[in-house]
Amino acid sequence: MKKILIVSILLGLLVLAACQKKAPKAETKTTETPHSFGDIAPQTAELMKTAFGHYMQMKNAMVDDQAVDSRKSAAALRDAFKAFDSTTLTPEQNKVYNQYYAKIINNTEHIAGSADLSHQRLHLDPLTANMYALVKAFGAGQTVYYSYCPMANEDKGGYWLSESDKIRNPYFGVKMLECGEVSEVIK
Repeated sequence: MKKILIVSILLGLLVLAACQKKAPKAETKTTETPHSFGDIAPQTAELMKTAFGHYMQMKNAMVDDQAVDSRKSAAALRDAFKAFDSTTLTPEQNKVYNQYYAKIINNTEHIAGSADLSHQRLHLDPLTANMYALVKAFGAGQTVYYSYCPMANEDKGGYWLSESDKIRNPYFGVKMLECGEVSEVIK
């Protein structure tokens, strides 16, 4: 029993030390949206503001290890995209939007359809990749922090969006709350 306890403690310390190890820090960069659709319809701006809000609620629920709240917020995020009238988009905007829409719906349905927090977290990275692309294209109505944890997804790494530069890791929740760093600031 003592051996198991000692091994568990050592493994925990090892994981903590790996996350705290200071690698050469990548420079955080502030970017303007590359697609920079500066001329977006009010409906599009409202969708992105609402969608980002639901994404944040979902991500924060994962941070707090709250699978039920994460499911509800993912469903609200999905429903916001499904209710959006994309005819308000220009042809160029529509092309970008449609490139990510189905992937967002797929991943939000996985998160909304599962009570298993680990399954939800598997879909966070691909959902984030697609939300990131739309935030870069259309904005979110506020500054967005694109954060990264090298230990997420079995050490393959994982990204998430945040409303703050304070690291609150949704991949490990309360176990490793501050593991990660801001990779990019999107204004």
